[in-house]
This record gives sequence, C-alpha cells and structure tokens, in this order.
Amino acid sequence: LGARFGRQIGLESCRLIKTFESERGADGHYDVLTDILPTPQGERLLTAGYNGRVCEWDAESGERLVSIQTDCGKIYGLVRLSNKEALCAGVDGDLLFIDLQEGIVRRRSPAHRLSIRDMAICPRGCHLATISNDKSVQLFDSGGNPLWRFETDLSLTAVEFSADGRSII
Repeated sequence: LGARFGRQIGLESCRLIKTFESERGADGHYDVLTDILPTPQGERLLTAGYNGRVCEWDAESGERLVSIQTDCGKIYGLVRLSNKEALCAGVDGDLLFIDLQEGIVRRRSPAHRLSIRDMAICPRGCHLATISNDKSVQLFDSGGNPLWRFETDLSLTAVEFSADGRSII
C-alpha cells in the first residue's frame, strides 16, 4: 500500500491480511478499525470502524475513494455484496445496506436485539449469517430477509460458512 500506510500486506490461507495506520480526519477513521475487506483482485479495500464510517480505498495509492458516515455508532461487521454494494452491522443490531457508488446508506433492516458481533456471506453469495450479543445466530437471504434464527446460552464471537456454503461454522 505504499509509504502512506507504512505496513505490509500478506496473503495467508487465501485471505488478504492488512493492517495500516488509518487516515485521520473527518472523512477517514479516527478510532478502531473493525473490518478490512479486499476486493477479490486486491485493488481496493473496504474498511469499517468504531466511528460508524465505511470507507473504500485504492490499495495501491492509499487514496480514499468513498467515505460514508452511518448513524449506527460503532460498526462491528462488514461484508461486500458486490462491487457496488456492501453490508455492515451496527452496534444497535441493525443491518445497513451501503451503496458504494452513491456513497449512501440505501436501506436499514432490524436483525438482532443487541449488537451484531460478526457476519459472513456464503461462498455463493446467496445467504448471510450473523451472530449477536443477544446470543443468537441468524440466517438471511442476500436481500436481508430473515430465514432462520437459533438462540444459544453461549457467547459467540465469530461466524463463517463452510467452503461449500452448506453449513455455518
């Protein structure tokens, strides 16, 4: 990412791991980064943070391309639905559908009673799984419509789909 971010990108287990000093100021992140997602080719990065902001960056130059301030407070989860759309999860338990081209929150959908801690999109892109501080796992279709909910006594911290997309792990 060049001298601007000053740290190294590594490819480990087919995932791009990126850490960098975030750009400070009104249009960047001034607090904790909670998620960093590369595009499949690695040319752009999508970031979310505790300041409620979602940003898209050019991975080569470090230039901020999009900066969207949400009204949900801290953002705990982020997934890219397409080159034009992302989905983030706020401290309030809602899912926010972000239009990256327009730079706006397109839609807000209630998902959990408490904050969403993590979320994952299945490899085929047709389902989304979320976990929450309300000790539940929820499955949604790609449009954010709830399909299934499971409550547990466990404190959950991460959610993923199996490689074939048939199981939540």
